[in-house]
Amino acid sequence: MPSSAHARRFSRAAKQRFDDALLLLEMERTTAAVSLAGYSVECLRKALILSAVPQTQEEELLGMLHGARAHDDAWLLHL
Repeated sequence: MPSSAHARRFSRAAKQRFDDALLLLEMERTTAAVSLAGYSVECLRKALILSAVPQTQEEELLGMLHGARAHDDAWLLHL
């Protein structure tokens, strides 16, 4: 578990979305399951990004992790 509170929040969200995706998969709702699994990966990426920066930069970075751009895989990988 990451030491950063913000990173932990994204990590928990990733786990919850993944669990939801598994339930949808059991119900044969594959399109929704794949979508939520992808969102889970996105949340994990954000947790990793937040855990890799000094605590003094977390708030600034957290502000960047909102909006449409924050769902862009290429942009997240660049961070």
